[in-house]
Amino acid sequence: MKRLLVPLAIALPLLASAVAAQPQSTTQLVYGLNAFDGEGYSAVFSPSDPPNLYLLADNPSVLQVKRTEVYYWPATEQYVPDWGARNEDVEGRLQIRQGSNILHTLQRQPFVLVFPQGSYGPRQLVTGEAAIAAYDERLRLQSEYERALDQFRREHDKWLERARRQGPASEPKPQEPEKPTRVVSKPMQGFVVNLPAGRYSLALVASEGSEIAGSRRELTVLTARRRGIGYRVIPPARWTSPLESYTQRSVIYATGSDSVFVQPMVVQEFNELLYARLKNPQDKTASAARWTWVGGQMEFGRPMQLGGAAGAGRVVASSQYLVEQVEGQRLGYRIVRHTRETLQPHERGFRAYEVPVPASGRIRIALLCGDEVCPASEREIRRVRSHFGILYGLAAVPLVVALGLVVRRRTRSRISTVA
Repeated sequence: MKRLLVPLAIALPLLASAVAAQPQSTTQLVYGLNAFDGEGYSAVFSPSDPPNLYLLADNPSVLQVKRTEVYYWPATEQYVPDWGARNEDVEGRLQIRQGSNILHTLQRQPFVLVFPQGSYGPRQLVTGEAAIAAYDERLRLQSEYERALDQFRREHDKWLERARRQGPASEPKPQEPEKPTRVVSKPMQGFVVNLPAGRYSLALVASEGSEIAGSRRELTVLTARRRGIGYRVIPPARWTSPLESYTQRSVIYATGSDSVFVQPMVVQEFNELLYARLKNPQDKTASAARWTWVGGQMEFGRPMQLGGAAGAGRVVASSQYLVEQVEGQRLGYRIVRHTRETLQPHERGFRAYEVPVPASGRIRIALLCGDEVCPASEREIRRVRSHFGILYGLAAVPLVVALGLVVRRRTRSRISTVA
């Protein structure tokens, strides 16, 4: 009996602590946002505390009002929704005020998120009837693809059977149909908000005009302090880790390659605290005293001018590039230009301007707006030589000195012993 009591005495406190560690949830009226952040659309959760929302000026975002279970998670020091336990839409109209003036009273409307380049690419917001049409078009294309795929499989099986019975087939091998890359989310209902910069308040109101308890929020609509043209630079040796340049003062350094791939983009500078809370209203790490640059939409419609001794006034256009795995046992990949504008789901690639980098010296790049250089688009790319031999030599100096001291001490010790 005592042998049974000892494990039980140990297990009971552990079980009690595990039960106590389970977070306690409360029912709250919360806001779920698909907020435009300058780059695309981010899913944002806003609990009742803090009662503040943040949006980007002059761009549509979608707000959904829900009732769910919310609990505090100590590991992140933030409130987290339990959508699996409860996920209810709260009926009403969204009323937006500035001071005591009612600016807008909004009804829900359908919306979808469109991913033109596949599930992991940029997102676009489509609202109203166009959202339903985009989703129906996606279903139609998917249905056509599945029918074409079934037909391909049947023809491919017949082709293999004829090849097995008659030897190498003289007729061409059936081609597998291309899978649609465009992805459209399932239509949902929400309030589409598009406001100029400023401070507002909003609340959900019932049909008779009364405000629904717990729905009031303060809304800050922010705008960029500065805008310009930035660059994402892809070195061939590490295409998954691009470099970024946001201002003209930043120099781009290239090593170990004859060219780099450059992607121009629209960049904006925001207050760090406001931008962080745009993406997460519970953020506590950002500072109002700092500013942050945010890269946005890519700009491939303009020609790029190459200047300096290496560029000599050349003008280049953007191209599509495909990243191919090197065949065989050797690890690696190569980047090749290709003519297709879209990638298949299993392919990796990007669009960019290929800029040759001189073996020694520098090259200047800029986008052209007509016959003039686009403002704030000039950058300098410098080739950095690798000096691994010198670095290894310098690193070996302390070891050589230490070895010399050890040999000297031992020599002196032997001389003193002999004496």
